Amino acid sequence: MRPLTQGRKLPKDSKLQGRTLSVARLPVRRMLGLCLGLALALPVYALPGDETLLLDLCINARCVGVAPVIARGDDVLVEQQALITAGIDTSGVVAEPLGQGHFISLRALNHGSTFAIDRDQLRLDLTLRPERLPRQTATMSPRGNTGEQGTPSWTAFANYAATVGTRDERNLFFDAAIGRGNAALRSTGGWNNIDGWLRGMTRFEYDRVSAMQRWTVGDQYAIARDPLGGGQLLGGVGVERAFDQDPYLVTVPRPYFSGVLQTPGTVEVYANGALIGRREFGAGPFTLEQLGIPPGRSDVRVIVRDPLGNRTELATQSYYGGSPRLLAKGLSEYSFRVGKPRTDGGFGNGDYADDTAAQGWYRRGLSDAVTLGGRIEGDDNVRNAGVDTALRTGFGEFAFAYAVSDADLLDHGHAYSANYSWSARSWSFGLGALRATSDYRALSDPLVRSLGTVRENDYAAFSFSPTSRLSVQLNAGRQKRDGLPLERSAGFSTAWRIGELTSLYLLGQRTESDFFRDTSIQLTLNMAFSRDNVGFTARHQERDGVSHDGYGFNAQRSRPLEQGFGYAVNVQREGGRTIGFGLGEYEGTHGRYLLEAERNGDDTNLRATATGAIVAVGGRVFATPPIDSSFALVRVPGMADVPVLRENQRIGRTDKHGDLLVRDMLPYYPNRLSLDDAAIPAGVDLGEKPVHQLRVARNTGSILVLDAHAVRAVKGHFRYAGQAAGDLAHVKDGDAGMPIGTDGLFYFETLQVGQNDVRVESDDGNFACKVDVPAQDAAGTVDLGTIACEKLQ
Repeated sequence: MRPLTQGRKLPKDSKLQGRTLSVARLPVRRMLGLCLGLALALPVYALPGDETLLLDLCINARCVGVAPVIARGDDVLVEQQALITAGIDTSGVVAEPLGQGHFISLRALNHGSTFAIDRDQLRLDLTLRPERLPRQTATMSPRGNTGEQGTPSWTAFANYAATVGTRDERNLFFDAAIGRGNAALRSTGGWNNIDGWLRGMTRFEYDRVSAMQRWTVGDQYAIARDPLGGGQLLGGVGVERAFDQDPYLVTVPRPYFSGVLQTPGTVEVYANGALIGRREFGAGPFTLEQLGIPPGRSDVRVIVRDPLGNRTELATQSYYGGSPRLLAKGLSEYSFRVGKPRTDGGFGNGDYADDTAAQGWYRRGLSDAVTLGGRIEGDDNVRNAGVDTALRTGFGEFAFAYAVSDADLLDHGHAYSANYSWSARSWSFGLGALRATSDYRALSDPLVRSLGTVRENDYAAFSFSPTSRLSVQLNAGRQKRDGLPLERSAGFSTAWRIGELTSLYLLGQRTESDFFRDTSIQLTLNMAFSRDNVGFTARHQERDGVSHDGYGFNAQRSRPLEQGFGYAVNVQREGGRTIGFGLGEYEGTHGRYLLEAERNGDDTNLRATATGAIVAVGGRVFATPPIDSSFALVRVPGMADVPVLRENQRIGRTDKHGDLLVRDMLPYYPNRLSLDDAAIPAGVDLGEKPVHQLRVARNTGSILVLDAHAVRAVKGHFRYAGQAAGDLAHVKDGDAGMPIGTDGLFYFETLQVGQNDVRVESDDGNFACKVDVPAQDAAGTVDLGTIACEKLQ
């Protein structure tokens, strides 16, 4: 095939008649690709003398695609869609229709940039100013790292706690679950020597992760999202939006920042002096999204480091971060539950009422500054409906709610609440009010009814931090419940960090009503060490004109991550009476053990508790300390006593079967698990993926098999005609081959026990070699000596 030459004319019957098509001498594949692209391009009708080309579109020396181009005198027209695809802004420029396409004049697009056609390389080079380069976008959130699921398996666990005390106290508590993946049945219960057997909450839960939904059948709490709704423990069916299934989801509005880099560099974002993210960008415009700043007002600094290490501050801005009342634009949350109310508070005889109760609510972020919600709830006696909204403005955040109710034997009731908050870097302020008529009713538990429904509730709070070591909080409020007098309160708290290890706290509170007046002041000195905390307390209290002073001491040590001891001691002297409490605990391989002692005046009580869990996973049963929610079985076949790391912290060693049960895994979060390679013996290969990000579900476990195996290698020398260093030895067809060393030296780790056929490729031809690999009980390298190879015909 004769290559097309530069300046070749089109046939007279071509739709591109009247123009010159330029194609340089190129390799056949490249030439065919360009010709096919031009053949598929839309027909173009241009002016006489125009030259039509199909060129690589290159921006600042980086080619981003292929575009139809028309050379017209000292101007160049480029297909508009090709420019848009390359990220070049063409708004404000009138496109010229040519045939079925639209073309943009680079001179009309003139942004102070330059362009040139390289006819030899068939490319159009655009040199754009940094601000005209295609925009780069990056999120500061690590969302997207979903981790791996591990091996699915049926799992079960049963937590237990058995207690014996000197006051004839004997009780047993259990919490058990069985499930697989995102579905689990979980129940609690117990026994004591007074009430006998008691049933806790029993429910089946299924997490539909793709929709961030959680379905529940059984005991569940119906809790309103707005302040005017009620709550009740139901036995029934429910569904809710579960944001915890996506730990990287940003549910509240977050600011963004845009800028331009003159050169490639690294962009760093700091919020209140703390680094919250770092991303690398090329030269040109960029946008940072989902800045992970905390709620409230934050000072955000954007720093750029160029390739030479120079540091430039692009901007310092103040942002008012979102609060939990607001939802990000387009995000919604909801809950709906229906069932029979539980009458024993969730731990007792397990009885349910005869009537049926239901509650449903929905909230949606209409914009980053406005969130709107609605709610309905009721049972056989009460009906309630309400709306709520949250607004963010330049001078703070507002929240409003309004609800109406209809109850048997009562008139219609209504209630409203209003809240306001404003946060700055060194201070914050908030106030709120709630009012409900005497006939207003909401779905509620019997306990709430016995305490009296709140009819009035007002509060104001102010906090101030003039330095990083000092903070002051002030609060005041008033509350009125059914059947009780108005109660007023006011207080303050101050925290002063004296040194790196020592802090001083001063608290005061005044509460009064028609029934009582109570004033208290407390001063605490606290010293925090690596695992130990020690504190000294002095207090003064006055109630209804009677005052008394007291003082106390407390110390505690937290348990280590692995097995070890912890303790807590608290001794208080108040009103001529000594009150003391002490606890010692030890966590071992199979359980946790506590010994508690209490003394109140002359009354002393001792209590001993043993807690633990029985876990079934991966065909094995383990006895461990208590399980919280999620766990994993790390399996390293054939590798005993190997340390396992979670988030680079050692959490245990594999047993004789090569297994380790890892507790306290974070559900739906990519938990980092690996072997401690510093403790791996020589001759062990950790495989191609030594570190895993394991994602586990709630209430169940997963199995993670880590690839670690003993390396059993063979070495020796091949003998064949014309052997030379660099010849390739192939174990099987299609592999890349292993280079042979000087004097025919070979080394293999992947050969099977028994005879292996190895083919050697050399300049003198191909040779066949028979390699007999003996069985090996331990890791190591076996020298097979010299092996003669035969030439293949």
